[in-house]
Amino acid sequence: METYYGHSVSSGIALGRLVRLHETDNRIKSIYIASADQQGEWQRFEQARHLARAELQHSAEVISDLLGEAQRLIIEPQIMMLDDNSFVTSVRQSIFQESYSLEYAVEKFRQEVSASFASVEDTYLRERMNDIFTVTRLVVKYAQQQNSNPKEPEDFSYGSEIQGAIVYANDITPSEITLLISSGIVGAVTAKTSALSHTAILCKSMEIPMLTGIEFGEVQDCPVIIDSYRGQFIVNPTPEVEDDFRQRQLRIIQYKTIMVSSSFQRKDTDVQIYGNVEIPAEAIHLAQYQAHGIGLLRSEFMILQMERFPRFEEQLAFYQSILEKCNYLPTTVRTVDIGSDKVASFLHMEHEDNPAMGRRGIRYSLSRPEEFATHLRAILSLAQWTDLRVMFPMVTIPDEVIRARALTEQVLAELRRENPALPASVPIGIMVETPASAMSIGAFVKYIDFISVGTNDLTQYVMASDRTSKGVGHLCNPYHPPILRVLHHIAQTAKKFNIPVNICGETASDIFYLPILHGMGYRSFSVRTPSIPEVRVVLSDLDPARSEHLATRVMESWNVEQVTEQCVEFIQDILPTELLEYVMVNKTC
Repeated sequence: METYYGHSVSSGIALGRLVRLHETDNRIKSIYIASADQQGEWQRFEQARHLARAELQHSAEVISDLLGEAQRLIIEPQIMMLDDNSFVTSVRQSIFQESYSLEYAVEKFRQEVSASFASVEDTYLRERMNDIFTVTRLVVKYAQQQNSNPKEPEDFSYGSEIQGAIVYANDITPSEITLLISSGIVGAVTAKTSALSHTAILCKSMEIPMLTGIEFGEVQDCPVIIDSYRGQFIVNPTPEVEDDFRQRQLRIIQYKTIMVSSSFQRKDTDVQIYGNVEIPAEAIHLAQYQAHGIGLLRSEFMILQMERFPRFEEQLAFYQSILEKCNYLPTTVRTVDIGSDKVASFLHMEHEDNPAMGRRGIRYSLSRPEEFATHLRAILSLAQWTDLRVMFPMVTIPDEVIRARALTEQVLAELRRENPALPASVPIGIMVETPASAMSIGAFVKYIDFISVGTNDLTQYVMASDRTSKGVGHLCNPYHPPILRVLHHIAQTAKKFNIPVNICGETASDIFYLPILHGMGYRSFSVRTPSIPEVRVVLSDLDPARSEHLATRVMESWNVEQVTEQCVEFIQDILPTELLEYVMVNKTC
């Protein structure tokens, strides 16, 4: 038995047989062909392109269902690449002028393009290189299958051998993971896959456990286990270990069932629980989990997938697809939070030495008034279907809110002339995620109707530490007493001015942190959708006096370890026995 450690991309436990992908897909058996075979080789290329196009179109349909119609753009550049003149011409010349085999001709094109992209740092252009890699690999795969295992265009499953398997590859493209999931895999492991990639999002949406950052030997067709809660990948587990994981897997399923069952129905308390949503698939379970609505709809995901700033109709269609999935529950849309680590080449943003402190969030939006107006028009149009609220990110001074609110009211007035059924106004709020806004809420109250505390960025800015830094990332910990004091100040100030306050970010999903927030006076929480059941269980039975006592005690401490220990002990004392193990196992996910 061997155990490897990687990074969790999609949480869960999976047991299955290991299947390695792409081991023979790009193996070139011959470089040259006879002149008499050139026409046949070209026809083989045309047929491979036809099958590759059909597979990508199928994947686009599946992704559209999961992520929304606008997200077909994940796949469509690859479909277009199949008909790209430079690609087709290069392969044709290699076959007819140099007598290269189809496989070698395609690989030659890929290497030439790869060399030209080698020094490119632009994220958008590098994604196009990934598109080329996907397309060339697909064409070669279908070319090689034509003699041994011809496929009809409508048959894209990997076959029965993949059902119940855990697949391993260097990387897996969105189109591939779509087919793998539909073919019945139970887990995936890769050497390199971004946690923010479309492949990762698809695995999360379909609840397929996935790990990345793992490289190991050439083993194949052996039993393996994924435990993405702990970042473990176990090869050839002993029967005892395998049995233990099967029992854990069963208990997790049972506990999840308990948490959404009638025994833990939402109680009549003053606590409200909302879901954070970025893609349509995340909204599906909100009603089942008895969420009060969407507390944070992130709007930038769809925009950052485009090759240009999306049109009104495209944005509206994306938001509508999310509302449809959750039966039009009340929704708070955060205007686009572009900047810092969320950029695309079409935005033409100037280089900044410190982008996290630069033109991002509301600063970016106000610098592009025409784009911002189109963006607001799409968001405000949702008010005809749902109880809508609009929220501005990365606010630091009241002037930003005044300008943004003025444009919002102007756009809404224009929309009402076209559709009088729209409300005369919608509530407008801000994300409190900078020290400036956190310490001066009183200056904003005349211009806003609610606030939402973004603890991820707030923690980073208060502690002056980059959460992705290996050197100082440990400082970006919300259990540090300075963060506790800032959060307490926000809650007390909101109470003083009688302004509704919601808290989102990772702390709202951290059940060990929830009693502190509850004790400070927070009663509205916006959390990761999968976390709603366990968050509801914890909050439903919290005694205000006890949680307030905990909050007072931890704010008196200047030791982060002591704060953490007190929170863990508190939860261990109050959580129902049948759920404590589940929470303890999954507390780091």
